[in-house]
Amino acid sequence: MIVSVFWFLALMLVVLQTSVVHSLPAWLGQPDFVFIYCAYVAYNFAWIPAVFLVFSAGWAFDAVSGIIPGIYPLMNLLVLAGLKLLTNKIPIKESMYQIPLLGLSYFLVHMGLYFFCSFSAPDLLPEWGWSLILQKSFFAMLAAVPLFLVCGRLQMFLQKRVYLRKSPRRRRAKLF
Repeated sequence: MIVSVFWFLALMLVVLQTSVVHSLPAWLGQPDFVFIYCAYVAYNFAWIPAVFLVFSAGWAFDAVSGIIPGIYPLMNLLVLAGLKLLTNKIPIKESMYQIPLLGLSYFLVHMGLYFFCSFSAPDLLPEWGWSLILQKSFFAMLAAVPLFLVCGRLQMFLQKRVYLRKSPRRRRAKLF
């Protein structure tokens, strides 16, 4: 149930990202909600559900607004793998590293995307500038705080519902 609700949330974030966020002025910030969602899933879900959620979010985003087919699911899976491997058994409190690591991964992924596009499709190069990518990374970190809070509350609510729905096992009386 939790995975299906988060899958639906991913689709809603793709719709929000492609319809509302791109119409915002650049100075106001255009955070990448799908990327932030992928980071949240990487931090809070096991491998199999996380791969399903991240791939489906990347595939939906790629189907709606992809320039190079297949790049968004690949990018999201690489972010998932990188964040999962970096944060596996880390002794630091989660709130200390999640948002800065998200900003760093956003910066590195978009730098790698620009590098990849410069070889594969030079005519489709995305807009690049150090100040622009740092600004986008900063806005991604700012937008991650409320999105992480909302997703965390939703996940806790769903886990409580699933826990309350499961009835305790009754022990059978011994006949002999």
